[in-house]
This record gives sequence, structure tokens and C-alpha cells, in this order.
Amino acid sequence: MKINGLLDMGKEAAPELAKLKFPPIPYLLESVRNMDAKSAKAAYLIGKLAESGTDCAEALHPLFDMLMTGDEMQKANSAVALARMGTQEAQSMLLAALCDRNNIIRRYAAIGLGITGNHSVEGALKKAAESDQDPEVRRLAENAIKQIEEFQQP
Repeated sequence: MKINGLLDMGKEAAPELAKLKFPPIPYLLESVRNMDAKSAKAAYLIGKLAESGTDCAEALHPLFDMLMTGDEMQKANSAVALARMGTQEAQSMLLAALCDRNNIIRRYAAIGLGITGNHSVEGALKKAAESDQDPEVRRLAENAIKQIEEFQQP
């Protein structure tokens, strides 16, 4: 099955990607870089691949660019994909986005930081939960803190 066909599929595309005999990341990145109609789904699939252990490091900067400049669905999926990468660099990108002027970017950054489950981001999330000018960012930051605390419980 071709990558374009996978981008037309739903969530069931992620397991199909794992079966491919060639690395799908460059093909998915092409869509992310072009920010075409399928780029939000490509970002989602990159996140699922990262979550399953695939090295997706080359996707970091294109996903961050999408978070900063894409439409709302692109922002959402790129923030989640960055979180699923689980790297320090991806976490740093989400922390930077949490301080952006655009409240939509801050919202998705808070969601992404919660998904990381990393205790080290709680300080930034607490600051956002207490003082962000957008009530939705405050709420999402609070939820992210709760999510991280749940990850920490044995």
C-alpha cells in the first residue's frame, strides 16, 4: 500500500505503517513540510510511530513548524506527535510553545506537555495554570499537571 493510501485511512493506518518494508518517515515528512490537506494525519502517524519506538528525530523541526504555523488540527496533531517522541528536544519545543503569544499554540503545548508525563515540566505548567491570560490555557495546564501526577503514581 502506498503512503498516500495510508494517509486516507483512519487510525488503523499506524499498524500498517509498521509493516512497510521501507521507512515511511520521509514520505510522511513531505506532507508535514508541505502542510497539505493530509499533513495533520501525517503528523498523527509520525507520533504513533515515535510512540512505538521508531526513530523520528528528523521530524522534530517540521512538526514544531507545523505547531507554530499550521491550522488548528495541524497544531493539535503536531503537539501530540512531539509529546510522543519523548525526547528532551521535543519537550523543549513544547515548553517554548507554552510561552507563545498565540493562545491556540499555548493550549496545544499544554496538552502535549501533559502527554509527556514528565515531572520536570510541572513548573512551567503550574505557571501557565496560575497566570495565563487565556482561561482555556489555564484549564488545560491544570489538566496536564493532573495527567503527569497520574503517570507518577505506582
